[in-house]
Amino acid sequence: MHTRLENLKNLRMLYLRKSLGEAYGVMKQDEKVNMDDKNIKKSDDIKSSILNSLSIKECNLCPRIKQSTPITGISGNSRIAFVTQMPLWNDGIIEQNRRAQMLMDIKNRVFDGVNVDFFSFVKCGQTLPQKEEIEICFVHLENELSRSLANIVICFGGVQSLAYFGFKDSMLFGKILDYKNKQLIITHPLRDLVRNPSLKRETYGHLLIAKGAL
Repeated sequence: MHTRLENLKNLRMLYLRKSLGEAYGVMKQDEKVNMDDKNIKKSDDIKSSILNSLSIKECNLCPRIKQSTPITGISGNSRIAFVTQMPLWNDGIIEQNRRAQMLMDIKNRVFDGVNVDFFSFVKCGQTLPQKEEIEICFVHLENELSRSLANIVICFGGVQSLAYFGFKDSMLFGKILDYKNKQLIITHPLRDLVRNPSLKRETYGHLLIAKGAL
């Protein structure tokens, strides 16, 4: 059963990457004109961003698609990226619930005046994502982070999310980590902070570490 599950996950990953690669290749060939290197790079970045947005909105790699339409992250000219377990926004607008309000309080009180990108592990639904769902959807998050201008990534995913980014040592929780040319710090999930306010003090310490790395 475990082997079959792993094979299914691998097939889904290969399917998604193949889809992205083929679409990217077609667009790149169609727009092959006399441009200097800088303009080519800018054009490729724009196409890559559009492709990722489409791939998320058209994704059906896991059953979460039955819960809601996939939601892309919110990105811009930001220095920090927040990563949450599920989307807390829709159509670029932050939702009105306790977790979303806490996230905005962190942005406004701890990182006042700093632009922030918003991404999530999974793109559909509001139920707590399972490990398999996050692993399947992680390619979307990686694509979003790779194009984000943010150099600091704060993940509200809990100690278990270290493994998704390739870190095995639980002692790295709450510490600055090097991850694909960015600095990553993982802290407590917003859901846990709402349910257990005693975790806020430790989380605040993690946020100050991230702020000091700006």
